[in-house]
Amino acid sequence: MEIRERTPKYKLYTALIYLCAYLLIVAFPFDLFLSRDHHLLAITALKFILFVYMVAQLKKEGFSIEPFSWKKSLLFIPTLLLCCSNFVFLAINKGPIDSKPDYLNLINGAVSCAATALCEELIFRVMASDVAKTKFNKILTLVITAGIFGAVHFIARVFGDPFGATIQAGYSLFLGLVVGFTYLYGGSLISAVLIHFLFNFINDSLFAVIHAGDWNGTFYIVNLCVGLLVAIYLFILFVFFKKIVKDN
Repeated sequence: MEIRERTPKYKLYTALIYLCAYLLIVAFPFDLFLSRDHHLLAITALKFILFVYMVAQLKKEGFSIEPFSWKKSLLFIPTLLLCCSNFVFLAINKGPIDSKPDYLNLINGAVSCAATALCEELIFRVMASDVAKTKFNKILTLVITAGIFGAVHFIARVFGDPFGATIQAGYSLFLGLVVGFTYLYGGSLISAVLIHFLFNFINDSLFAVIHAGDWNGTFYIVNLCVGLLVAIYLFILFVFFKKIVKDN
């Protein structure tokens, strides 16, 4: 079957439709008629269904994925430090650790984080980047898609918890820059999904299960320092990639 060339406007509307479908899944009040466990199960299952459908429709809708490169992907291994920033805090702060973690919650968290990473990377990295790069260069595409990623997370939470929404928007923006850079400059959607998954799972699900204490000022300082180290490393990579392009 011949696949027609899609205009940027068509792809933009398509990406927005998928984004709305994803947000509807996340925001739908399943808890009104389902228990908490079944509520989370329903959301996770629908996310996987949406992901499979988007993958099946990706080429038909005219979206393209950045070419994969194993060599470039390996350069992004140090960014995995960002995924362990909460545990860096735990090592410094010597906070209490739950000796009997809830492994069922841990498994549920892992599956949920996987579904979230797959859907969000396909929408915000592949689709949004494919639309943005028709009008802008890579740097602006990276900033715009990360900004949208952070804004969506802010809006989703701002009415219930303004302070929490601001914090979440901040780290979502930074995570968007990291995984966006990984995808656009490293040519690896797999790496972007992996970083996104590990960031959510290790820093959120795993940390919440084993950490029995409260967050404090040290928590935010440690996370900012880890983020700064990752940002410096990514800047070095950016200069390295620019030099390669210039030499070629």
